[in-house]
Amino acid sequence: MKAKNLFPLGLLLAGLLGGCVYPPGPPPPPPPPMAEVITNNPGPGYFWVRGHWAWRYGQYVWIPGHWSTRAGTVWVEGHYENRGGAYVWIEGRWR
Repeated sequence: MKAKNLFPLGLLLAGLLGGCVYPPGPPPPPPPPMAEVITNNPGPGYFWVRGHWAWRYGQYVWIPGHWSTRAGTVWVEGHYENRGGAYVWIEGRWR
């Protein structure tokens, strides 16, 4: 087969392979926590939820600390977890 006959085939393959997109991997570890000033407790039943980094739209954003009254729940900090040999970032959440 002549080289000039292979050129369209090469273009077709390049176009098909160019459309392959791999899903992004887990996000990198978050930056160090930011320093916060904890204000006075607003009253009984309130507890402080530390500020934390959250992964949003391909970047980390800082969620400031705040007072909360979520009775019967516990804030679980964001962390990496080993799932089947791959470390996956787990967002902070209420449990």
